[in-house]
Amino acid sequence: MNFIIWSNKQIVILCILGLLGFRGYAQKLNYFNLESKVNVDSLETKLNPNQAQGYIRQLLVLENNWFKSGNVKFGSKLEAVQTLAKDLKWVQALGLYHLLKGRHEIVNRQHVPAQASFLESLRIFQSVKDSLGMVRAYIGLSDLNVNQTQEKIRNLETGIEYAQKAVNMAELSKDANTQLLALGCLTTAYAYDPQTVKLNGPLLTRQINIINQNPAFEKYRLVLTNNLATHYGNLGNFSKTYELLSSMKTRAAEQLSPSKYFVFLMNLAFVCSSLNKNDETTGYLDEVLAKTKPKEFRLIRQSAFDGYRAVYMSKNDFKNALIYADLASALKDSIYKEENIQKLNQLEATYKTKEIKIQNGALFKENELVKSRNNTAFIGLIIATILTLLLLIALYYFNKAKKEAEKQALKIGELSYIRDQYIKIIAHDIRSPITAMHDLYDLLNESIRLKKFENLQKISDYINESGVNTRHLLDNLINWGMSQQEEVPYSPQRIKLTNVIEEVLSVYSSLKTIKGFDFTLKGIDDAWVYADLDGLKLILRNLIDNAVKNLPTNQGHIYISVDNVINQSTAINIEDNGSGISEDKVVLINEIFSKPQTSRKEHYKLGLGTLLIGKFVRKNKGTIICKADNKQGSSFVLTLPQVQ
Repeated sequence: MNFIIWSNKQIVILCILGLLGFRGYAQKLNYFNLESKVNVDSLETKLNPNQAQGYIRQLLVLENNWFKSGNVKFGSKLEAVQTLAKDLKWVQALGLYHLLKGRHEIVNRQHVPAQASFLESLRIFQSVKDSLGMVRAYIGLSDLNVNQTQEKIRNLETGIEYAQKAVNMAELSKDANTQLLALGCLTTAYAYDPQTVKLNGPLLTRQINIINQNPAFEKYRLVLTNNLATHYGNLGNFSKTYELLSSMKTRAAEQLSPSKYFVFLMNLAFVCSSLNKNDETTGYLDEVLAKTKPKEFRLIRQSAFDGYRAVYMSKNDFKNALIYADLASALKDSIYKEENIQKLNQLEATYKTKEIKIQNGALFKENELVKSRNNTAFIGLIIATILTLLLLIALYYFNKAKKEAEKQALKIGELSYIRDQYIKIIAHDIRSPITAMHDLYDLLNESIRLKKFENLQKISDYINESGVNTRHLLDNLINWGMSQQEEVPYSPQRIKLTNVIEEVLSVYSSLKTIKGFDFTLKGIDDAWVYADLDGLKLILRNLIDNAVKNLPTNQGHIYISVDNVINQSTAINIEDNGSGISEDKVVLINEIFSKPQTSRKEHYKLGLGTLLIGKFVRKNKGTIICKADNKQGSSFVLTLPQVQ
């Protein structure tokens, strides 16, 4: 059961929702309180340019509300604000203009101009000793340095420094709203660094204390308390987490949507389980299952079943633990099955649609040919003098239509060939796992009949291995079918190999124990490639699958190394000490790798995995080559670009 964490960034976003305005400026400028609910559309229609000061106030209210709501109109009135503020020599209004201008430039990813705008607003507010304005300028500068979508241009140290200045200035102002904004900004900055995120506990406590002293902000108590509980949970202090979450249960039921409330209950159940409060754990799980329908919130229900399993395992009640493990597994399988059925139905519908279009195109060409002949005969009977000319025209169109029909027939033949290849490949690849499952079934019955129960664990491990292989096979079947229709999504990006390789290898954790093999990784820590993430995972998974199949029992080893090569490329070498590959098969494999668009009848014998590797390596603008013999294992060298 997973502890569902609310990030510190979400803390800030939720706690200042509706507060990110300019309350201090509103008081000094004597215009609309920006925290009050404003009908923006109505206000926009009532703008009165004849009253300059009131007009600036209205424009600032509009711009601030557009910013908070993400309206595309945000920024459209800023030029008018600047002009009027300069004409009236209204310093605070000009400071507000630069502050909103900086926010608008952040939205448009103009980071350098945004920094200049925030610094100018800070200079203006410092000149008139406007502490509230200075706080919001510091917050803007902190957000600019911290909330960068690209990690390489994020400057956490500078962002934290500006946020700390905002907190110090806000404390001097004695304004609760400003203090919440500043503390929320510092919480966000700390959240990006594993070292400073530990400091968020006191910050969240300070924000809750502000709410205790200011009932107007009571609606944010649940969010802040939940995130403080999460903070303690991440530190391993589950007793404090339990105390905070249980105190908020009634409030959570009243304020949260059903889905978020169920997540809240699952978090509370997880904490109780960690504290061995089994009765409370089952109570919360009972409430989740009672309030969720079987066909709704299925992932949450699956987590609840896993929670029951954990409780019964802690009680050594393996019978009930197995029951709930089966329920969770069945629910997970049904979700996966439905997803696969939807994908297969989409593939089948696409194939049928294209086949019908081709057939209709051929019929249309044939009908056009018939019309041309009839017209030629009719005109020949009426105007005999131009029979020769019309005959030449008819022959021209006839030959043209015939060529088009031949092209269509060739396309139909290609589709038929693809279909035949598909059937052969499926028959070849699915035979082994089905045969293995059947043999294991017979062996299981025989062991039960002879009461050789000591064999059951080993048989269970083999069934698990066969299940993993079958799942990979189904994934390959779906990806291969999509590749034949040229509908495979391709979204290349710069990828760090460490994360991808570790994710792929995690699938083989149980299989390593069963077959007794191990992995050795070298040079992957600082390796990057530019490729499609899903395509890269598929390539690596199939290469490792092929290596695992040929490994000797209890002596297998797979070596994965990464090297930088010329032309800004990365070479990934996957080598094993298995039984090796025959020379003829190596030639056939490299033929598929070098020309994945061509197919021969011998190719299906190698299985879907090899075909998919060739297609997806080519799609990601890479190369791959196989080196092996009959006795000394095999080696596959995959080369991918590092940049676009």
